[in-house]
Amino acid sequence: MDPLAALTTALNLPADSPEQVQVLSQLSADLEQQPASIPVLVTTFLPNVVSSKDSAFKRWVIDLLHFGVSRSSLTPEVKLQMATQSLESLLTLLGDPTPASLKASIQCLANVYPLIFRASVVNRVRGPWDAVLQAKNRIVMLFQNAGTSTGIKISAVKFIQRVILVHHRGITDPRLQNKGDPSISLVPPEHPFINAKEMEHEGSQLLKEFVTVLYTSNNPEIITAILNSFGAIIKSRPSTITPLVKSLVVWTPKALVGQSASVIKSIEKALRILLVHISRHGFGAPHQGEINAALSAQQERMAEAARIEHERRIAALEAARKRNQSAPPDTDPQMAKRIRTDGAVQDPNAPPRAPSASTAQILTTFDFTSLPVNVVTDLVIASLKAVSAEKLNSAVAAYRVKYGPPPSAPEPSTSAVQVKQEEVVVDPLKVELDEDELQYEPERLNQDLDLEGDEQPGAEGGTEDAEGGDDAALVPLRLVEFDLPPPRMLTEEERSVEVHQALKRIRGCGEETTVMVASSDEGPPTGRSIRGLPSSEAWILFMVRLATRGPGAGVTSNTAIDEDGMDVEHDDEETSDAKGKGKDVATSGGASSFHSDKIRQMLCDFVMEDFPARLRVATIWMNEEWFNDTIRTERDPNWQPQYDIWIRKLLAAQMHNIDGKDKTLTRFLIDLPSLPSNALFLLRDICTDADIMPVGFNSLRELVSLRPPVRSEAMKILLDLTTHPEKVTRGAAIITVRRWVPDHQPMDDMIRAFALRMLKRLETNPKVEPPQLGLQPAPESGAILEPASTENAPAANGSVATDEDKEDANPPDDAMTDVETSAPTEDVDIQMTDVTIQPAITNTPPPLVPLSSDVGFSSYLSDELEFPVEKTVVLQHIELLLALSVKVPDFLDDLFQAYGQMDSSVQDAIKELITQLIKTLGPNNGKLLTLLRTFPYGAESLALRVLAILTENGRPTPPLVALVKSLIAERQLDPRFLITIIGEMDKADIVRNIPRIVGMLNGKPEERDMVRKVFSNIVTEAPSGASTNMPRVRQSERLAPAELMVLLHESEKEIGLKSTIEAIGICFSMTEVFRMDVLAVVMQQIVDEPTLPTLFMRTVIQAVTTYKNLVNFVTTTLFSRLIVKKIWTIPALWEGFIRCAKITAPASFGALLQLPKDQLREVVDKQPSLKSGLREHVLKKAGSKAKVAAFLEVFGDAPETNPSEGPSAAVTPGA
Repeated sequence: MDPLAALTTALNLPADSPEQVQVLSQLSADLEQQPASIPVLVTTFLPNVVSSKDSAFKRWVIDLLHFGVSRSSLTPEVKLQMATQSLESLLTLLGDPTPASLKASIQCLANVYPLIFRASVVNRVRGPWDAVLQAKNRIVMLFQNAGTSTGIKISAVKFIQRVILVHHRGITDPRLQNKGDPSISLVPPEHPFINAKEMEHEGSQLLKEFVTVLYTSNNPEIITAILNSFGAIIKSRPSTITPLVKSLVVWTPKALVGQSASVIKSIEKALRILLVHISRHGFGAPHQGEINAALSAQQERMAEAARIEHERRIAALEAARKRNQSAPPDTDPQMAKRIRTDGAVQDPNAPPRAPSASTAQILTTFDFTSLPVNVVTDLVIASLKAVSAEKLNSAVAAYRVKYGPPPSAPEPSTSAVQVKQEEVVVDPLKVELDEDELQYEPERLNQDLDLEGDEQPGAEGGTEDAEGGDDAALVPLRLVEFDLPPPRMLTEEERSVEVHQALKRIRGCGEETTVMVASSDEGPPTGRSIRGLPSSEAWILFMVRLATRGPGAGVTSNTAIDEDGMDVEHDDEETSDAKGKGKDVATSGGASSFHSDKIRQMLCDFVMEDFPARLRVATIWMNEEWFNDTIRTERDPNWQPQYDIWIRKLLAAQMHNIDGKDKTLTRFLIDLPSLPSNALFLLRDICTDADIMPVGFNSLRELVSLRPPVRSEAMKILLDLTTHPEKVTRGAAIITVRRWVPDHQPMDDMIRAFALRMLKRLETNPKVEPPQLGLQPAPESGAILEPASTENAPAANGSVATDEDKEDANPPDDAMTDVETSAPTEDVDIQMTDVTIQPAITNTPPPLVPLSSDVGFSSYLSDELEFPVEKTVVLQHIELLLALSVKVPDFLDDLFQAYGQMDSSVQDAIKELITQLIKTLGPNNGKLLTLLRTFPYGAESLALRVLAILTENGRPTPPLVALVKSLIAERQLDPRFLITIIGEMDKADIVRNIPRIVGMLNGKPEERDMVRKVFSNIVTEAPSGASTNMPRVRQSERLAPAELMVLLHESEKEIGLKSTIEAIGICFSMTEVFRMDVLAVVMQQIVDEPTLPTLFMRTVIQAVTTYKNLVNFVTTTLFSRLIVKKIWTIPALWEGFIRCAKITAPASFGALLQLPKDQLREVVDKQPSLKSGLREHVLKKAGSKAKVAAFLEVFGDAPETNPSEGPSAAVTPGA
């Protein structure tokens, strides 16, 4: 739909007409799906409708604005622009006389206020902020004004709630801040017109005003709105929890004088919900005691108010009854007024009003056959109860006078009527049947009929004699022995049909009765129960016993089970007599054996049609099957137990219908008398399915907590799942078992042992033998079957649950946060016989059970590790231990002890996986600091990794610095330990420890990068663009670049030549720090030292190679100083000098000519390429011929002489 076309259509329709309203409603629905046109429509039409009278179009535009700035999917920038453009119109609407427009404008401003605040903080534009401040003051005045309507005040409460949230500090970390929840934490101290302190003070005052209204207002709607606003305030601004909780825990409804009890009760419930909400979240933990005390006091207060209200209603009913009894009998019924009490409860003992003429006319024409039978029955019972005894006797007497006594029935006497008068009419659906009334006893029925037969003839004869009948007409009758003919034998198909129909009728009637009782306002009946069940559930017991103890259930001919579950022996004579009298005796096997299985199957189908609703039926059935198997097995060793068969069928059928949030399966398993092993395997499969995973983990958790006999096996499955290869499954299992550490035994010991065993597997060449599973036959007695004992088997496995075990097994309610909410754990005692069956205790398990597995074995891990070990495999082993270390840091001791025995691949994985744990513990954790001080030998790299994690995002804490310094002084540790605290050292410490840090260079890139970062942080000027997480050294403690380079040369012996060469190369790579002038200073300082370092000439060569402009400095100043120092006396430096001279030639020729003859000749001999250059340089200089001839002689060339001069003209270089 085109928005403009639809809007045009709506505006062309009559104003406020139903057609216009319909078109606008459809347009709103379309705009909610595609809100891009909302800003244009709002900014166009809102200024035009502000000053107009109330209309459907005006309300539509305001509602559209409200949707646009609150719930629409528009971007925050578009919402801000729309809110800014609508501010003036919204201010005008605050003066609108129409309550609907005023409320809508306040609701809009509640969403506009945070938007304008954030924009004003960032953009620093004052106009919109002044406008919203004006609107805020106006709305606060409306809230404070006593004459303001309740609806407007409730809207003002929502606006003030937003103001309070903005005026209180929220999350200060910018990474965690929500753009939709701004607060004064965003306001910088230098903001030109927003003062954060003043806003915070104003927010506190508004919050106090809310509390004042809570204590003083008599308006229940306002109080409820304020209570509802507190929840969001406390959740978003935890700083408000202390004052609000202190105000809420002492609140009482004293100000609600004159309000009805139901209104006060509603407010009390709202307060209770709020307090419970606070107590169940982490921010309410410090106030848990106050909240619990307040809830207890409130419960007593509400109970007392309910008692007073009940007494008031009873008094009102009594007063009404007395007024009705004192009223004159000839009062005109039409003029009589009905007395109505505040509770609208009519006294059941008060006499009914006489029906009016119109009522009588309606009753005479009403068709009562259209009413249901149960309604007619209730009407008859209620009518008889309302009739007085005198009227009833009079009516009976009048009937007998007119029609005579009823046939074959004696006339009731007055005393009989009096007896009926005293009887109380009872709802038959709420009658608690006695055991004798429920049981079918044909012998007693026959005796009663015989007595009636003996007394009846005499009574009839007496009646006839009294009436003077003819004695001759009476024919004497005599009882003769009569045997009924044998019944017709039904075929198996006919029997099946009859049983099916009978069970269907029982089932239908039973469910209807259960629903009627459950929906009754009076709650469950309090009378005597039937075999531990309410009377409304007697049909369930009948059906399950028909399946387990009915025809074909397998009872031997001489044995039956009485109603108490005990075996009854019948001798042959009694059996034969019983057969002679036509009494049925159950036989085993035969044609009737099909009944029990078919009935069971029908019962199974019935349960699985709606398993959650018929959970009670399934639970009673399985308990009865288990008990029946127990009794039968004791009498007949060949008895085939039915419990395991049908529990397996129920679980297999329910597997296809499990919902991830359903708790039905958990309750069913908890209430079972015995849990077969296949049920635990089923739960393990459920835990690996991501869709229904919560059901499996909740069930296993409850079994571990409440069922000690299966605790060991259930715990083994949970621990096994903590090593599952899937991260989701493994994480859910870890969350489940972590709640029992460290306060719940014996689960705590089992979890600790498993975690340490998994850690042990990671040690070098581990070999874990999987336990051998065997079968152990069940003992002959009815005692609990314990698994075959192993050395590590927990003692709790197979033991009967004691009170202490149950108390220790119950975990805290709030321990589980990442899995779905747990199923109920209440124990239900189902009494099917005089012996109470407690599902939480297993008295006889299945005949064969597997032995308990080793607590340290995992089915998801290989028996032996394959090296190198992958990181995912290491995580499977230690993720549980790392998760437990957050609650029990002592596990870190075991981790450090085992670390030195692990393969390098495992160590590398652990150093990476431990990161999150160390960040969680933090640098101030006492256990962690102690461990770093005393870590064992072999765990240095792990300790170093811990230090690196603690210092990678900030400066190390003073305790950590002191700890590392003491470690370095006491132990020969890796120099990397020094790097973690380099930023906290003074200059002397840096100079002293630099050789150790540089000494770790070994040609690997990792160490090279680490030393480069150290150099970047300790020199005076950091390289531009350099990035490092290491803290910078204080400016006063830094080294000059030249100082660092000189220090490296002076410490070359301590460091080692190879490492020093690599460190000097790092310095040369930092060209932005070690510039040409710095290198010149370094060479000048070193050459002035009395002893030259071995690597000096190497550094000089590297300098002139890097910076060509240093050649003149080196060949003039530096070479001259070296010649003065007789550098040829140091062979290593002399070799470097010769190489440097070659590199710097021809600039070095002048310095070379300063060398003595022997050294110059050595230079020429070692570097022949210099000879020609030197000769040219000498000839070019053209000094004295004698000096030239001497140099040429050194170069090996004979001087050219004039023959006329003779031999005397030749001169040697030494002349």
